[in-house]
Amino acid sequence: MYVSQRRSTTHSPLMKALFWLAVAVVVFGENPSQPIVRGWHVAHEALQLKTERDQLRRDNALLDQYDAMTRTPEGLELLARGRYHMVRKGEWLVQVIEPPPPPRQAPRGLRAVMDKMRTRADEGLRAWRSLRELLRTQRRSRPATY
Repeated sequence: MYVSQRRSTTHSPLMKALFWLAVAVVVFGENPSQPIVRGWHVAHEALQLKTERDQLRRDNALLDQYDAMTRTPEGLELLARGRYHMVRKGEWLVQVIEPPPPPRQAPRGLRAVMDKMRTRADEGLRAWRSLRELLRTQRRSRPATY
């Protein structure tokens, strides 16, 4: 008669993993990765807030410089000359005009076909909407019959 060896009392690695998973679910709730994801979101939000704070500090420094400049007569003159294009005797006023953007080329190929189909569909939709509005007004204007 064949007698098999007795199994050891140690559990398989799969059983250990399932046990620790069950412990994690009990401790952390249904989603064991929730603290990790929440921590990532908090860190990301903290980074965004720090960036926003730095930008606000730079803006505040510029506003402080602007305020200090407007308190002096030279600063006021410089601002007025820049804003209202004031020129002193012997100075030349130079305006820089940007060149116009290049003309837009008409679409070709598949893009042109799709644009034409979209235009026709929009026209058809407008026609259906106007017909629907016409029918609604006709129904409203009809006297009620009992």
